[in-house]
Amino acid sequence: RHTLSKGIVSAYREDGKLIQTSAEITSGSSGGALFNMKGKVVGITTSGYGEANLNFALNIQSLRYELGRFK
Repeated sequence: RHTLSKGIVSAYREDGKLIQTSAEITSGSSGGALFNMKGKVVGITTSGYGEANLNFALNIQSLRYELGRFK
């Protein structure tokens, strides 16, 4: 609760819709914000994949937001 981890963005995948990062995303921590160095939210964490430390976030620019809700 109320924790922050650091990581490196290593790739943009699926035409920039997914951000691959080394920031740890464990079970139960998906849905959190991925920040850039200026404190701006650039993604929403979604999942980690296996022991290879493949962690992903949805690029905030790829999300559609209309009338107070995400679509």
